[in-house]
Amino acid sequence: MSSPYPKEFIDMLNRNLSDESRLLLYTLSLYEKPLNKEMLWKLANEYYLEQTGKEKELLSSRYVLDIHTARCEGAGLIELSTHGRTRLYMMTSLGKEVLEHARTISKKNS
Repeated sequence: MSSPYPKEFIDMLNRNLSDESRLLLYTLSLYEKPLNKEMLWKLANEYYLEQTGKEKELLSSRYVLDIHTARCEGAGLIELSTHGRTRLYMMTSLGKEVLEHARTISKKNS
């Protein structure tokens, strides 16, 4: 299947994606459903600690979480929907493509 996005654009987004933002995208891809910010934060840190064996969370504060969700949203990688007072985050098709590109590169480098 051909991508609607230029390869150079996907490469650039992938290169500039922070570890924190990549973790948020990966977490959203694991659960494949919209998540509120608190749940996204909790699940992302749980996954990070489980996978790395580290003791310190990558998304160490609400401030850090807010920065990286805003960056992902601004880049068009995640979108926000509001249901009443609940704000839910989900990955966009662009976010899925960037994450898949990152996985492909990771496999090639392994």
